[in-house]
Amino acid sequence: MLASDQLAKGYMVSTLNTKSLSIQMQNLLDRLDKRFFKQAMNVDGKTFSFYTFKAYPKSLSKQVREDWARIQAKALSPYENGEVQYYLCDSGVAIWACAGKFDGVPETRAQNRLSDGSYIVKGQVHNYKQVWTHGVLSQCYIVDSKSACDVTLNTQTNPWAIERQIDALLTSPKYWASAIGLILATVFVWFVVAKATIFASVSALEDEIAASELAMGDVLTQQVELQSKADVLEQINQWRHRFLPLQVVVGEVVKSVSEQTVWNAASIEWQSNTLVTELTSSDIDIASLVQVLENNALINKAAVRPHARENTWVLEVTFNENAFSQR
Repeated sequence: MLASDQLAKGYMVSTLNTKSLSIQMQNLLDRLDKRFFKQAMNVDGKTFSFYTFKAYPKSLSKQVREDWARIQAKALSPYENGEVQYYLCDSGVAIWACAGKFDGVPETRAQNRLSDGSYIVKGQVHNYKQVWTHGVLSQCYIVDSKSACDVTLNTQTNPWAIERQIDALLTSPKYWASAIGLILATVFVWFVVAKATIFASVSALEDEIAASELAMGDVLTQQVELQSKADVLEQINQWRHRFLPLQVVVGEVVKSVSEQTVWNAASIEWQSNTLVTELTSSDIDIASLVQVLENNALINKAAVRPHARENTWVLEVTFNENAFSQR
């Protein structure tokens, strides 16, 4: 059963009026209220009751509506000792009264809200003439049970004059403060967890990279050494193709010199395709030797100049850069 003060008053001052929400939202709130609060409500469809609605005076402030409604409920009830229930709407107070006691909530209080207009409504026992104005039951009285009915009274969803416990929750500043706090706490926890997850992932990745580098260290070192040796071999190979071997160079010069005199060389220098040697001879024909050397296809130019010592000559022969390929 609903608490007696909730049934008697059904009023709460709030900046959020849940009764003004759409029918779909009202039905959703009904289901949530029944699901989470599980309040039991006995609907009285048998007791003969009196109903009236009285609008608020224009000068009445919201702070005194509760006291004003209580006074109106007692004053407008036609029964001196009967039970009175009332509900504060946005525009006035709805009042139900009976000669004895209600067996729960009057069915016209627990029914769903109808569209504005006039209806003959079939209840559990009684038929009612109802007039709805701006979503409020402005008139309601019992009529002949044989009257043709427009609609059957529905007390299963969206009661128009009963405050749900979820309404009190949704209109409470403490609820919204708690909800915002919960949202912020959830976001904070999500942020902390996400940051910790990212940190753990980065650390694991760094560990894997370090392990991979350690495992590949020897392989990389060997690759570097191998590449270095390959570069040296390539340079040697290039040098061999660029310059003639020393034995080939000396052979060509000795062959030309031997045609005139005995080969007697004190020293030999070979660098950058140029051979420089000191010849010792007393019967050498310089002009003829130079001509013979320069007629050689491997030789670019030749020169002979006297040395400081007697019968000693400095022979300088420069070979062509492509002389090796010509052989």
